[in-house]
Amino acid sequence: MRLSKYLDILRANRRVSMMKRLAYTNPVNVPARWPNIVTNPFDIRHFRWYIQRYGDLVESIIYDSGVHAVFHGKRRLDYPPGYLSRYFSILEEVERLRRHYSPEAELLYVIPDVPADYEGRENLYPRNVEKTVEYILLFLKRYIRRLPGKPMPVVQGAKDRPASVVWSWIEYKDVYEEFELVALGNVCSSNRISLIAKELRLFDRITTRPYHAFGIHTRALRYLLERGASLCLLRSIDSSSYYYDWLYREPYKNSREALARALLSRMSTLQSLLDRIPCSAGRPRMMTLTELLSSGDLARGRQAPVRATLQTA
Repeated sequence: MRLSKYLDILRANRRVSMMKRLAYTNPVNVPARWPNIVTNPFDIRHFRWYIQRYGDLVESIIYDSGVHAVFHGKRRLDYPPGYLSRYFSILEEVERLRRHYSPEAELLYVIPDVPADYEGRENLYPRNVEKTVEYILLFLKRYIRRLPGKPMPVVQGAKDRPASVVWSWIEYKDVYEEFELVALGNVCSSNRISLIAKELRLFDRITTRPYHAFGIHTRALRYLLERGASLCLLRSIDSSSYYYDWLYREPYKNSREALARALLSRMSTLQSLLDRIPCSAGRPRMMTLTELLSSGDLARGRQAPVRATLQTA
């Protein structure tokens, strides 16, 4: 193993040893005290309501790009005109509210990404990967130095094809390693628990950065635990599944207090499962590209190259 690769492993493992895993949610007008919060450019009213009441509790905020509002049910490849202006103005408001009500809380912002995992968007892969990286490069060139908070670029891929995000990481490793944190963007709409678990295991073995995984199920975390999976660089997850209990199930429809109890119960379970997933010690945890290729795990998921030449060094 090359010295530079070994030093990457040591640095990554050191970051893991200092890292506290976090579970985030979006409390939509729910009187429940949870410290790790998600908001987006289309949800500032709910965030404002929450932080004004529970700002003393908030420890960490993720400002998401709002892909569900923009892309769900639509085949568009890009954000609509005016989106970035809205994104920046709402991010500035989130920062003002954070400074006033939660000055000790960290703020992470997700660089806009383009998903292909919603129904009807599957054929947009791998163009969605290219478009996502275009936004990352744009932010690196023009915006990051003047924006508040810590940037978090998204590693995109295809729905239910775990190897697709590994190929995205390999081909754009030099770009993603400009950042302290990254995120996995193609798992939030999947219900195939075994594939979600496989993607987390694969990505954890190839990345050099702590990462956030969007929309992870309690079932996926239990699946990983039952099979003794080791995830060393999984930093955080988010889930707003309690919200659908409010929309569709009794007794939550007409009781915000009952919904608050559901939120706290669901998120406490997620946090407990997340804390129990181990990071195996005693050996370097990252796989080389050669090892991944020989394992056969990358055989499915590479539809077309995003760059003309795959850099294997």
